[in-house]
Amino acid sequence: MTEPNMVDPVCGTGSSLLAADFNELRKPCWISYPRGDVGLRKLRDLIKAPVSHRPGGMLLYGDSNSGKTTLVRHFQNLRSKSSDDGDDDYPFEGGNATMIFQSPPYPSTGALLTGALRSLNAPHQETWHWEKKLAAAVAILSKTSVRMIVIDEIHNALTGPHDKRVHFLNTIKYLSNELRIPIVVIGTSLALSTIQTDQQLGSRLVPFKLPKWEADKEFAHFLGRIFVHLKVNPLPAVNSRKFRERFIHMTDGLTGEIWNLAVLTAEDMHAKTIDIVEEQMLIDAPWVRPQDRRIES
Repeated sequence: MTEPNMVDPVCGTGSSLLAADFNELRKPCWISYPRGDVGLRKLRDLIKAPVSHRPGGMLLYGDSNSGKTTLVRHFQNLRSKSSDDGDDDYPFEGGNATMIFQSPPYPSTGALLTGALRSLNAPHQETWHWEKKLAAAVAILSKTSVRMIVIDEIHNALTGPHDKRVHFLNTIKYLSNELRIPIVVIGTSLALSTIQTDQQLGSRLVPFKLPKWEADKEFAHFLGRIFVHLKVNPLPAVNSRKFRERFIHMTDGLTGEIWNLAVLTAEDMHAKTIDIVEEQMLIDAPWVRPQDRRIES
């Protein structure tokens, strides 16, 4: 069933295939969508909040490959914007104001601080005691323009012994309090259930979920923008609920998987000089659903 006016025909017209540099196009990029834009605004509000002895924070969570890291990386890359009418979407200093590094795969305070020091390109030795690493991280960060710390893959460090998890989470709280800057942690639902057992950190890190997509109008617009970016025409395919439902089924509704399948489809279209997306292309695609990959492994 094709639903009229799901995507504007003017916005849905792809550019010439001959003009496409597909190797450049397939690089991950930010495609705006409502839930992601809400997340960006919440991050902006955190980084612009007045200095406090108890800074706010966020727990950005969702399934693997749901677009969490892409969102914070895009936020990091944003720069100050200005407009004559004063209606700025993201008016803040980005770039070096946001520091992002990955959590260690186990609840080690020393490994956590090593990650922070590496992110700062700060001189250090991995053999240092964790207290020395902590003092170095605080001393260096207090002299930089960093106004927000983002720790990715936090769920990996929340499965070890209880006492080590407590120490690990206390170190995160200490960094936030001592530097008086917000901390954002990124993880799966495991991170949500674990962090909420810590009364202080659970109340400070406000949960924000990136859910799976559904085959609705919002998804039609999002998928249409991706295909237009990839220089192919998404119409009338994205206006078809059947097409959208197949896309959701094949990708489990995960943002990263949606991007990957769209790239695979567009790449095949470019190779065959086909201009308009059709459902049969999805049927013929050499693709394995995310959940089936886990079963096979």
